[in-house]
Amino acid sequence: MNPEGMHGNRRRVLHILAGLESGVLGGVAMLVWLMATSPLHQQPWWAFPNLMASGIFGEAVFRLGFGAASCSGIALLLFMAGLLGSIFALVVPESVSSFRFVLLAFVTGLAWYYATASLDVNRWAPLAPLYTPKPLLYSAHLIYGCSLALERRHFRSILGRFRAAAGCPLGGEPVEGPPASIQP
Repeated sequence: MNPEGMHGNRRRVLHILAGLESGVLGGVAMLVWLMATSPLHQQPWWAFPNLMASGIFGEAVFRLGFGAASCSGIALLLFMAGLLGSIFALVVPESVSSFRFVLLAFVTGLAWYYATASLDVNRWAPLAPLYTPKPLLYSAHLIYGCSLALERRHFRSILGRFRAAAGCPLGGEPVEGPPASIQP
């Protein structure tokens, strides 16, 4: 394998990591939004995480307080958000313009909303789309799309950290010898 192919594969892995980071942060933002707005609809703040765990706990999520069901629901949402973020980063090429990238990020967030609302994806959390107000879910998925739009920023940050750890300047080639701060 040529060195350029290795470099391309490394960049792809870094994009996947950046997508995972963007996706999980977007999932956290979704959770914060949905949990913060739950009291406005006369529901406890843990209602949405419990509803996300309805595929595991069934209708018992209505009787349970914050606990195992809530933690399971949070874990499921963060897993799905991170997975979708990684797939997004893998599928969208680097050559896409910034405007199109942001547009694709928002479309991906909304596609996730429509997929969970209309397709047979509800096996994992069948009660979440039924008992959560649709405008809240819609806005939460827009927030997720906004987080996906930051994937390129996360990629540059991760790339910079890897290059710094390898002793590379931002250009990418390793520096020969000790750093200038150590030289006599």
